[in-house]
Amino acid sequence: GGRWGACRLLPHPNTPPRCLHAALNAWHRSRKREFPARDYITDGENKGDSFSVGRDKEAWEAVKGANWQDPKLGIKLRDNHPACCISWNDAVAFCVWLTEREQTAGRLPTGQVVRLPTEAEWEYACRAGAQTKCWWGEAKAGGNNRLNWPGTADAFEFMSPVDHYGARGRNKFGLADLLGNVREWCLDVFVPVGAHEDCNTGTGSFGRVARGGAFSNGPSTTRCAYREPSKEAHARSSGGFRVAVGPAQ
Repeated sequence: GGRWGACRLLPHPNTPPRCLHAALNAWHRSRKREFPARDYITDGENKGDSFSVGRDKEAWEAVKGANWQDPKLGIKLRDNHPACCISWNDAVAFCVWLTEREQTAGRLPTGQVVRLPTEAEWEYACRAGAQTKCWWGEAKAGGNNRLNWPGTADAFEFMSPVDHYGARGRNKFGLADLLGNVREWCLDVFVPVGAHEDCNTGTGSFGRVARGGAFSNGPSTTRCAYREPSKEAHARSSGGFRVAVGPAQ
């Protein structure tokens, strides 16, 4: 329950589309492949580059040709890696497309749409009832073998496959990868004063909210409450998205 419980949660990232009405799901590459059939061109593809860093680079920069199909990280991507180099615009367009597909197939309840979660929904899902820095507690050591963040001690220099850590990597709601791996877009417009209870759809110069940290972020930013701004058209190899199903916002 709780105020944001109306946006129900998907316990496992590989639950089939018929269960999307209960979804808050990290989207991975094998599913994202369906989208280009509609001839959609992502912001990274349209611009010709995305922010990325590979094995031969020391800093983040605009990398020519980096996009969701190849983020130029110097690693071989698997189908169960999270989709990355996804802008907020791309994620919203994907949700609109998926809503239309699921409504046509009769798999969405009346009044429900596929969309990005609001900040409040995202944090509610991430905490799963916890009031600590991270969903498992306060200590960094508690994150061992739970998530993908900087370094290779977790066996990954960059992205890890979705739900790689199994039961230990899922919170009490059964959700994996809410912290680390790739940061996730929210619907809200970013304002520096803090998150809103209701979706902030106003105007602002900061762009939209991204949550959860990524493989490139340490404990100070890979925690439940951390939030950062990013422009709607900005695509980066550490950025993906997660879908929710609930009332339109």
